[in-house]
Amino acid sequence: DIDLLGFLAGSAQVVAGRIDRASSKDDLMIAARETAAQVRTLRRQGVKVEVIGEVVSDLNGHLFSRLFEMVAPAEIRTSGCLIVMGSEGRGEQTVRTDQDNGLILAGPVDQAALNAFRSDFSGALAEFGFPPCPGNVMVRNPVWSKPLSDYLADFRRWVTLPDDMAHMNVAIFYDARAVAGDAQLLATAKAALIDLIRGEQAYLAHFARAVDAFATPIGLFNKLVTSEGKGDALDLKKGGIFPIVHGTRSLAIEHGLVETATDKRIARLREIGVLQPDFARELSQTLRFLLTLRLDGQLAASGGISGTLVRPSLLSSMERDLLRDAFQVVKQFRGIIRHHFNLGMF
Repeated sequence: DIDLLGFLAGSAQVVAGRIDRASSKDDLMIAARETAAQVRTLRRQGVKVEVIGEVVSDLNGHLFSRLFEMVAPAEIRTSGCLIVMGSEGRGEQTVRTDQDNGLILAGPVDQAALNAFRSDFSGALAEFGFPPCPGNVMVRNPVWSKPLSDYLADFRRWVTLPDDMAHMNVAIFYDARAVAGDAQLLATAKAALIDLIRGEQAYLAHFARAVDAFATPIGLFNKLVTSEGKGDALDLKKGGIFPIVHGTRSLAIEHGLVETATDKRIARLREIGVLQPDFARELSQTLRFLLTLRLDGQLAASGGISGTLVRPSLLSSMERDLLRDAFQVVKQFRGIIRHHFNLGMF
């Protein structure tokens, strides 16, 4: 085991070293390709999905940081904080999906320089193979690259006039992680966001309600439910991963936790007595199993994006049994969230 970890660290360090030594965007593009290739290698060697997630988010963070140093003018480098959000922020990104990033500035900067940085940064990442975010949560969008005071005004609006979009924005920002620049800006912003939400039970209930956005694909007699339109497949992300991530996020934000990774949030919720130890362990194992199945699906799918769909008929009977168990745990967790936030009232 130690040899394997040494090897992993070694091969990841080679890529990290390449990123550090990069003197041009072209150098970084090569490193970005190597990072993507690492995922396949690590998975083939049987490395656990959470370790792959850590290695990949570490390397990606490194890459973003180096690109930031290259393309950001001094004014933005010294008074800005580059953040990643979504699964990248939680360290659960394995196969590259879309860009989820932003910029927090200490105060106003030269507008022309900011506009140039916005397009240079997002454009370079697109060239490296990070597709633009469909929801446009990225540096090139002024909504996600602006001074701290503007974010704070946004938070107040999101919490006092919540709609689905506002809830989604809170969820996205709460998962943010600093990768370059002044990390204190993110810490200040997050503390303010948590402060606005703590104790707001009605808000928290509305926020948590998204755990029921999608049905868990398990029916009567423990039967897996597939959708015919999708070629007898079921959606791992909607049916399992999302309810765990969002349910955990809802409990974490209620208790003002600063951890971003879902498994670390589950561990903290267990420590503070919000989740029972046995159930917390089951929930973590379930998340890992679903993320592993998704990763295998992504690696098998061309382009790696459509891998959240899985066909039970292509799984071994043991995997099918484990998947049934996993969805039962998801159902149980949704019940816990419903009860905890009194979602029956809505």
